[in-house]
Amino acid sequence: MLDQFKWNIDSDGKDVFGTGRPFSLNSFVNDKIHVYYGEAWKLPVDAIVLGQNENLTERIDGNEAVFQIAGPVFDQNCIELENVNTGTAAIVEGGNLGCQHVIFAVGPKYDKNFLDASISALHTSMMQALTVSCYS
Repeated sequence: MLDQFKWNIDSDGKDVFGTGRPFSLNSFVNDKIHVYYGEAWKLPVDAIVLGQNENLTERIDGNEAVFQIAGPVFDQNCIELENVNTGTAAIVEGGNLGCQHVIFAVGPKYDKNFLDASISALHTSMMQALTVSCYS
């Protein structure tokens, strides 16, 4: 099935581009999980997923606003998690955010010399985030 789609990595190894759908759709899952690009922490939802580093110290893009708005209890919960391994996910209460929980998906540091390992760790972290969301 994937043969009908064309997906490639550009010459510098940084961007993936292509056409078609690389994964099949599942209406049961699609009715429950939505991709949202914007200030997701303001949404009144069960949980949002943020990409994060192992120490939960990354404060770029929207992550910085999440930590500023969520409050001191959220910060303390993150500190108590200590390190979260690459390829895994962790969940904390949302604090002062609109969402009830924040799930941190810890992906790899991209290295084109270790592309397969990076892709595998990213896939695993996203699957772990979905698993955490289902059982929390």
